[in-house]
Amino acid sequence: MDKLNALNIFRLVSQEQSFAGAARRLGSNPSTISKAIDRLEQEVGFSLFQRSTRQIKLSEAGRKYLVVAQTAIDELHHCELSLKASNEEPEGLLRINAPVSYGRLYLVPFIQIFCERYPNIRIEILLDDAYVDTIEQGFDISIRTGVLPDSMLVAQQLSSLDMVTIASVEQARGLLKPLTPKDIGKHTWLQFRFKQSGKIFPIQTIQRGRVTMHQTESRIIMDDGEALVSCCVAGLGFTQLPHFVVKHALQENRVVPIMNSFKSPSLSIYIVYVKREFLPKKVRVFVEQLKQYLQSKGEHPEGTWALNLSPMRPCKIK
Repeated sequence: MDKLNALNIFRLVSQEQSFAGAARRLGSNPSTISKAIDRLEQEVGFSLFQRSTRQIKLSEAGRKYLVVAQTAIDELHHCELSLKASNEEPEGLLRINAPVSYGRLYLVPFIQIFCERYPNIRIEILLDDAYVDTIEQGFDISIRTGVLPDSMLVAQQLSSLDMVTIASVEQARGLLKPLTPKDIGKHTWLQFRFKQSGKIFPIQTIQRGRVTMHQTESRIIMDDGEALVSCCVAGLGFTQLPHFVVKHALQENRVVPIMNSFKSPSLSIYIVYVKREFLPKKVRVFVEQLKQYLQSKGEHPEGTWALNLSPMRPCKIK
């Protein structure tokens, strides 16, 4: 059996998590795909998948072998591309995963520009606040807000994650001065709950580099940051959210910052992709162009536009 063809079948099965899904993409049948995987497993000497009646999931060895397989396929593709004209535009399908609000508010406007510049690149985006395995689910690029435990991935920091505390215009008028840590417990809050862990994101303050988590009365708890902003605009309470979630509401003067913004000490925003000797051109140009776009909008690893906000004053943001 042709080894490269076997590796491609393995890659597709890992992406689809089923023999039937891989068969559909290849115009084959599940039995043929299953036999191909069996032969590949016999050849390499270990199981690539954990099989059950409900699903097919990569084994730990299979997960590592997937990187090898993807690299081999990419290297061949890279060699083929290098034989073409040097000025040829990047092309192909680019699969991207990102948190919901970041995707809607930041990636979608950028992608409109990117697609005009690179018409031969097709985009598929999954917006999900839950953790997604970049390798196992076959994504070229992921946007993440946490640390990177996987050594098979490369992460470039796009920006800090800055926390912004806001109120509706009407509620802000009722405050005589910006909120202080001592004032936080006196007010009603709208808070974010993480879908995957179920934990509520606490209201925080930082003084002299020390983070304080505040016990607050939560009037509304949601797992959607944009919905929390809408509730805040309606005057249902104060909220504290990442800068990218509140940016549009601040630009439109629908909310007002009521406390100094600060860099999250534990979270930043990263663009993540699989570590490869030959990075596909479609991935390289997307990473480069996104970084340039964000920097033009005041997004930097050392801090964003949010750190320049003045509490209790209308905002002027790019």
